[in-house]
Amino acid sequence: MLTLAFCATAVFAWLATRDAAREELQQRIATEVAALSDEFRAEGLEAVVLAIETRSGRPGSLDYGLVDASGSVRFAELPATRVGWSELELPEVEEPDEVGDEGSEERDEVERLLVQTVQLGDGSLLAVGEDLAREERLRDLLFATLAWVGLTCLLAGLAASVWLTRRSLRQVDQLMALSRAVSSGDLGARAPSETGAGHNDLDELSASFNAMLDRVESLIANVREVSTDVAHDLRTPLSHVRQQLERARAAGADGAAREAAIEAADARLSEVLRTFDAMLRVAELDASPDIARLVPLDLAELAERVADAFRPDIEAGGRHLIVQAARAPTNADKDLVAQALANLLDNAIRHTPPGATIMVRTFKDTRTHLSVADNGPGIPADEREAVLKRFYRLERSRGGPGAGIGLSIVAAIARLHDAELVLEEARPGLRVTLTFD
Repeated sequence: MLTLAFCATAVFAWLATRDAAREELQQRIATEVAALSDEFRAEGLEAVVLAIETRSGRPGSLDYGLVDASGSVRFAELPATRVGWSELELPEVEEPDEVGDEGSEERDEVERLLVQTVQLGDGSLLAVGEDLAREERLRDLLFATLAWVGLTCLLAGLAASVWLTRRSLRQVDQLMALSRAVSSGDLGARAPSETGAGHNDLDELSASFNAMLDRVESLIANVREVSTDVAHDLRTPLSHVRQQLERARAAGADGAAREAAIEAADARLSEVLRTFDAMLRVAELDASPDIARLVPLDLAELAERVADAFRPDIEAGGRHLIVQAARAPTNADKDLVAQALANLLDNAIRHTPPGATIMVRTFKDTRTHLSVADNGPGIPADEREAVLKRFYRLERSRGGPGAGIGLSIVAAIARLHDAELVLEEARPGLRVTLTFD
């Protein structure tokens, strides 16, 4: 295509310059004829002869012919016979180029001339012409220039095509090597990709592959982490269940003791089931980024509804609940945000003493905020990041109820909404804030 484009351009340029050069040649001849005609009207025929003799000796001059009214040839470079424009072919004459040459020498080549002949006022014929070879040389020079430029561009285009093709094939080979590495179990393998000026579609594909592998590696790491945490954190409650069942067996005929041991084992098993349910919920949230159904939502209405559901349990434990629900519109999943708020309230109940105050607040500035604060013991600053992980529990909470999954669910819900989750000092106590864009 590039070659055809240059060929078409060359043909167009050749045709255009041919006409332009012919027009320029005609204009030059016509100007000279007009000047000599003015010379005749002002000074007469002899002045014209003198002007021709003067001008013909200059380098690059035109060719002239002049025949007076009596038919006498006054200047014989051109035949002056037919009035008007014409093209003549004359034998080319080689001018002497060294001192001592006898004169001009006729050559075999034919000189093509464009000639204009006019009749002066006294009947004399004046002919002025120019060699058409100048026009042809100009066209040939332009055509040669276009040919060289086209050839250079063609070679440059071929070189660029070869380079781009080899680069693309190299990237394809890298993607194939990546797929083989991943299929053999190397989940840490990544495809190289550029983000600068040389970025192309294959770099975009490599980036997508890398993002997919990051996600896969993260999910597999989560599975391994959950497996380890399950083995570690469920061992204790299951051991307690076994102990309770052994006590029921040892109780013998003592029905009250046996019943108490069975109830204790049942309570432990219920705790284990709640832990499994929470683990499955976290896994579902992490594995399904499209699970969130975002709709227009006022967090103030949601906060009041969830807080009213928890109010009896909070007040029954001797704690106080304050709700400051200013209008806070955003786009969010109503059920997931309600679950996050419920987990935060449940944590506040579990980890604050009787008499503590729990505050739920919603407000909007440039962003939309939902926060739960309490004046309990809080969380040390160096452990606030860790408590968002599954099964992480503070040392003082290890003997209490719960499995350490509540805040990890809140963190997963925040990630699904691209929301910011911040744990900070409430002076005293802890404030947890979810901020939505």
